[in-house]
Formats: sequence, C-alpha cells, structure tokens
Amino acid sequence: TEGWVIFVNGLNEEHTEGDLLDLFSDFGEVKQLRLPLNRRTGNPHGFALIQYGDLLAAKEAIDSLNGAECLGTVLAVEWAFKK
Repeated sequence: TEGWVIFVNGLNEEHTEGDLLDLFSDFGEVKQLRLPLNRRTGNPHGFALIQYGDLLAAKEAIDSLNGAECLGTVLAVEWAFKK
C-alpha cells in the first residue's frame, strides 16, 4: 500500500462513502476509501479504511476526528497499520 492508511471505527448503517469522503477530504486528498458492506444486509460493517497520499493530512484527520461525533455515533480514528 502506498500512502498513509487510517482506520475509522464506530460507524453506523447511516454512514455512506459520500459522507465519509466529504468529512475526510477536509484534511487532504483521499486516495482511496473502503467501506465494507455486509453481503446479507447491504449495511456497513461499522468501520472504514481511508488512504491519504500525505502523512500530514492523515495525522490531521486522526487528531481532529478521533472522538468526534458523526451521525449520532462517536468515531474512533487511528492508524490502520502500526510498527
């Protein structure tokens, strides 16, 4: 994976890729966004992976949105991969 990937947890079935793209694009260009869906229900699993090309954008997104409320839930935002 090229870039910086963050893990977003605490999503509910109302969150869409568009909502997340709007929210996380405020910090920089989002290279890729994955919102896995339950095959049976079609609803999100409750987490997303977001990839930035820029380290500072990813750090700012984590610092700004970890613990923030979005659509009635509190988001947990952290690095997806740790050394």
